[in-house]
Amino acid sequence: PNSVAFMILYNHDSNEQVLVGARSNVATAVELHNHIMAEGMMKMRRIEQAVVPGHGQVELKPGGLHLMLIGLNQNLEVGERVTIELEFADGQRLIVAAPVRMPEGMKHEADHGKHSD
Repeated sequence: PNSVAFMILYNHDSNEQVLVGARSNVATAVELHNHIMAEGMMKMRRIEQAVVPGHGQVELKPGGLHLMLIGLNQNLEVGERVTIELEFADGQRLIVAAPVRMPEGMKHEADHGKHSD
């Protein structure tokens, strides 16, 4: 199974930062992906890097840039935190403790099962 990670990366420095990779102990691989329009359809594609401009930010979000956690080696429980190590082109590494949340579309479907007549 796979999962996805969303976040906002802030750069408080005047120089751009370039995200070039990521890893996590909960997945075999972590890849940076983006959605692009190809042949009239939105398709997800792996990309090599994401630029965070100086004094700017980049948002990893549904329908845009995001991290794919491929080959999960454990079940992820809502409320726990997953450690993701981000790798930048200048050699810097940033460790993020990302909370596990239920996807917005899935939340509505899960709530359906709780209705009583």
